Amino acid sequence: MDSSIHSSQSTPPPLEEPEYLARYLVIKHSWRGRYKRILCVSSVSIVTLDPSTLAVTNSYDVATDFEGAVPIIGRDDNSNEFNLSVRTDGRGKFRAIKFSSRYKASILTELHRIRWNRLNAVAEFPVLHLRRRTTEWVPFKLKVTHVGVEIIDLKSGDLRWCLDFRDMDSPAIILLSDAYGKKSVEHGGFVYGNKPEYAGRV
Repeated sequence: MDSSIHSSQSTPPPLEEPEYLARYLVIKHSWRGRYKRILCVSSVSIVTLDPSTLAVTNSYDVATDFEGAVPIIGRDDNSNEFNLSVRTDGRGKFRAIKFSSRYKASILTELHRIRWNRLNAVAEFPVLHLRRRTTEWVPFKLKVTHVGVEIIDLKSGDLRWCLDFRDMDSPAIILLSDAYGKKSVEHGGFVYGNKPEYAGRV
């Protein structure tokens, strides 16, 4: 029997790479110094790779080894640093690992999204949405989450519109005032997001 055929049949196929939600170039900060890593985020694992060899340097299971991620508040608003709270092999205490990246907002958004099953909405409000063509107010629910705002259809529960905090270059909510300065007993209206047709009244 041909030995080459035998060896190829006994060799297990290579493991397929997980389908990552996102990959980011980051700088890892440790007592040994700072060095580049590729941070890969999937729904089941968080992996760091050495960019020069693409070898896995660390891997954390989302369900058991990932506690959360938070920005590090710097002296100004331009700080790119954040902490990733993880542990190894589902044992021991969680410890913070420091990274920095120009894509910090996007990274934190993705890391919060893979923890949806553990995070509740920050707040929810009943609102009325103005349909400009028919000039009617339609009831919706405005949900503020850890990564942005969402508009939910009250009847179907479907997501109708959303905007991540990372994509907000201007204030998300602009309050509308009476043009003549008259006081009203009703709650005020507001415009949210980047599209003027999305107007609501609480």
